[in-house]
Amino acid sequence: MADDSDMAERTHRSLLQRLLFVDSLAPASLPAPRPQERIVITALMRRQPEVSSRWFRRCIEKELFNRLHERRHELGLASVKIYRDASARGLLALFLQFTRSRGYTAFLCRVLRRPEPAPYRVPYGVLYDNVVQLVFADEPTSARLEEVLTLLHSPDLACVECTALVSDRQYVVYDNKTPADEKRRVNICFLVNRPRNMSRDTCQSYWRTRHADLALRNMNYLRLTRYLQVHSAGSQPHGYDDSYDGVVYAEKSSRARLLLELGKPDSFRFNNTVVIDETNFTECTPIMLLSLASGF
Repeated sequence: MADDSDMAERTHRSLLQRLLFVDSLAPASLPAPRPQERIVITALMRRQPEVSSRWFRRCIEKELFNRLHERRHELGLASVKIYRDASARGLLALFLQFTRSRGYTAFLCRVLRRPEPAPYRVPYGVLYDNVVQLVFADEPTSARLEEVLTLLHSPDLACVECTALVSDRQYVVYDNKTPADEKRRVNICFLVNRPRNMSRDTCQSYWRTRHADLALRNMNYLRLTRYLQVHSAGSQPHGYDDSYDGVVYAEKSSRARLLLELGKPDSFRFNNTVVIDETNFTECTPIMLLSLASGF
């Protein structure tokens, strides 16, 4: 819940601030984030420049998926989901990426009369062709983690980059348990990247409490079908990457619904509100739009 100083600040906002920002003062009426303690691997995969996107998708969404499916019991996998880029070559993610650029964020900070963020550059366009999410049924051995890493880095998959992150905690912030076809949905996927002067624990603590509460207070603007936080482990096993502090899956019912709601004034205002709050725990945040291609 917002404290008294937060409420007083919002009460005396200027006209420009009221035009650019929106944030419900009401306490969150939805349940608090639900923790799930299980090991999750998130693999961010980008194809070699000379390889066509169609051929690469076949490698990841068919061949890699089949290998993981065939060995699911041996590896102890509870589920595998393979997502593909759904941004139409980056065009549909441009608004979300631009509004998190240093220039735009600095403008919003000036409007709110707060310190501007340190210089950084946001990556634009298609960041990764596919994202593979593997969930283990039980605590995996180091040998199993190595086997999975070997499969992900198989040379015949034609990856120029495969960044694999290990998480030991997930938080289901919101889930409306919609029965709609999961393959029609689209995920706004953020890679959390904490500021250099912040610890991972501080970053993740703010993310799962204050930032999650902001989302729950304003779900009428977000209109998500699901919102999941996947927190990177404090230390990564040998061979795994430590680039990001976690992954956000903010799921919409369809790409058409996402585009429709991005065009609404209140959605724009709340996006500005979220952008400012994100500066409290992440910066230079890579953003993707993903749709489910295959999974079990």
